[in-house]
Amino acid sequence: MIKVLDVVRNRENIAHFSYFCEGYLYYIVEHEGDIYQFPVSTDPVEVGSAPFDKDIKAITLMCYIRKAIENEDFIKIR
Repeated sequence: MIKVLDVVRNRENIAHFSYFCEGYLYYIVEHEGDIYQFPVSTDPVEVGSAPFDKDIKAITLMCYIRKAIENEDFIKIR
């Protein structure tokens, strides 16, 4: 099982915006040569007025990566 710390350990690992669908921003991130996708909610109660850039250090999205892993929404796409 993937651990969130393994994904964000390299502080230069960048998550890249992929697409938006039904209230979620989807980002992709590389881990051990594979590409994974995970959702980030745009619910204002959850994220407030936080900005989400096209490219963000994975460690900045650590709570969303952790949640995606726990909910089995951290999906290997390549």
